[in-house]
Amino acid sequence: PIVLTALALISELGEGSFGKVYKFVNKNTGVIYSAKESFKDVDSFYNEKSYNVIRNIQIMLSIDFPSIQKLDSIFII
Repeated sequence: PIVLTALALISELGEGSFGKVYKFVNKNTGVIYSAKESFKDVDSFYNEKSYNVIRNIQIMLSIDFPSIQKLDSIFII
């Protein structure tokens, strides 16, 4: 499992309509991760745009391509 306190921010990778994407390194293992920070709060998942958020997650879970990072975990904080 990924422990959030073990992650150190390296840089911001980009920004889209749903949020920003950051690059992190696990301080204990050296493994590089990216993290997407959503601009929407949890309550907004229950409106009509929730379909887009859920669809985005489903697509990221199903992608298996060498040049695209595989979705590892989802955290709702």
